[in-house]
Amino acid sequence: MQFSQRSSILLVSGLVLLAGCDNDSSLVGSDPDDETAVVAGQVESTHATSASPAMASDAATVAAEASTVAVAAVQSDGALQVLAEAEVQADGRFHLEDVPAARSGLVVSARSAGGDEVGRVLVHGETRGGVTTTTAPINAETTVQGLVHQRLAAAGVSAEIRNTAQLALLLRMDESTAAEVAASAQAIQAVADAYVKGASALDQSLAAMGESDQAARIDVLVEGRLDYARSRDQGQSSDAAHDAFLDVALDALVAGGADLDAAALATAAAATGLDRAMEEADPNARLDLAKNAVELNLRTRSKLAGEAGDSDAASIAASALADARANVRASESLDQVIAALAEVEAEAGDALQESIMDRLPEEVPEVVRAQLRVRLDTAFASADLSARLDGSADVQSIVDAVVAHREQVRSAVEAFVDELPADAEVRAEVLAELLIAVKGGPDLHQDG
Repeated sequence: MQFSQRSSILLVSGLVLLAGCDNDSSLVGSDPDDETAVVAGQVESTHATSASPAMASDAATVAAEASTVAVAAVQSDGALQVLAEAEVQADGRFHLEDVPAARSGLVVSARSAGGDEVGRVLVHGETRGGVTTTTAPINAETTVQGLVHQRLAAAGVSAEIRNTAQLALLLRMDESTAAEVAASAQAIQAVADAYVKGASALDQSLAAMGESDQAARIDVLVEGRLDYARSRDQGQSSDAAHDAFLDVALDALVAGGADLDAAALATAAAATGLDRAMEEADPNARLDLAKNAVELNLRTRSKLAGEAGDSDAASIAASALADARANVRASESLDQVIAALAEVEAEAGDALQESIMDRLPEEVPEVVRAQLRVRLDTAFASADLSARLDGSADVQSIVDAVVAHREQVRSAVEAFVDELPADAEVRAEVLAELLIAVKGGPDLHQDG
């Protein structure tokens, strides 16, 4: 297992024990006399991991049946401090008792009888005395999330960025792809770098556009992820549970005080940042991360369109965004994801313009209509977020792009609405939100 060189490690009975380290921030406020907690879950699948000493030399042996589990605290240098151990039952379930209360950022590691790590899962939220925290079933995806979380701690990434629930929100991938990533230290590092870029773009964009309470957003995400874990433990499919988690994520994005249009733009920033960092990485991992981030963006834009009113324009936008979500899910290449994003504008853009022009009173002269059409074309051109993001490579430039984009869309829409007759019944705020819903997608670069 790879740890920081600053750590002192002992390997005992296949479990990693850390000697003399108590510098993890998750330990603050804990009391040895507190009532202990329980962590429970199950092993769904086992895989070779980059933390296994025998990794890659004999994958069939490494990805053996799980025999034991240990719950551990991830230290500030990335080392693991084991807090409790248990055997895995015949049905794959485990029950870890005597886990210290008031601990957060924990991870459960599953090991084979030979001592190789065969899976991980993050424990979301803080353990509570006398309470059982249920984890999601251990599989390849949860293993990638656990390995990335440890890598971020070792790199000194802030606790806000490496929050386990946000990490699970952005790092979703197919089981076979996740299994390949989990077995490669290089792939884990690439995904970790991408996550930091995507999460930083999300956090900084929200903060720049009105979020005042990031902790409130994270709290909602954590509760949503705990619900995800319980649903999965009770047999719900990964896709169904993740759909429900994404619904909670939409509430979380505005829980800190940001408006929904800002949340839509921030998710575009996150998807753009993730993809920029994955351009030279494994193409399958890149595709899976892009599809997940784009779906979050499309869902946020769908909600934005839905809350813009019950007009024909809003219905057109919502329908186009729903089609795009289905197409993104079915995409087998990044080019298909990009095409699905483009189809939203193609399907809804012209119809949205015509719906707005139809609101003009009949007595408006044709020459005035033509002038207004030019104004409206200008507003639509200003709303192309992917074009504005093109060329933005680092987090700050991505954040600057989405913040400037929001202001420019609002300014262009106001200029158009100011020219309208008083009885045109077009509200600038609603039109700006619809434009962001239709054209507020990320900028992804084509394969190759």
